[in-house]
Amino acid sequence: MKKAREVTVWENNGLIEELIAYCESENFQAMIEIFKLDNAHLFEEYLDAKSIHNVTHKIESTEIFENYKLLLDQLLHDFCRNHATNTRDLFMECLDIYEGRFCPLFQDHEHKWFIDTMLAWNEYELFFDEMIDVARKSCGRSKK
Repeated sequence: MKKAREVTVWENNGLIEELIAYCESENFQAMIEIFKLDNAHLFEEYLDAKSIHNVTHKIESTEIFENYKLLLDQLLHDFCRNHATNTRDLFMECLDIYEGRFCPLFQDHEHKWFIDTMLAWNEYELFFDEMIDVARKSCGRSKK
């Protein structure tokens, strides 16, 4: 017999608000920026591309993206460890927010925007575009 998922009513948004503050912190942002700057040179060859779809992506680009996701994963694990929780509970709260549980009908949770942002971290095309922008800035070229 399949066990039904336990539903938790979140008394407050403390954990997600703490996560938002963590992700907006100087330390978190610096870790992401350092990663991007350290790898930007590998995206310089794509600066003249008209579109992400008009280039042949090297395996190194996707490997860097996988390393970026590993960095984000590690940062989320660090957050959980520092807040005496685990990733399962954090992701369950994020799922509740994303699916609008415990919200009035046809209304999004006030922090859904952040869940959408976290989901976007896993999209290669967005990452690729960000890396092109960082490469462009690091070599002093403006966007065409």
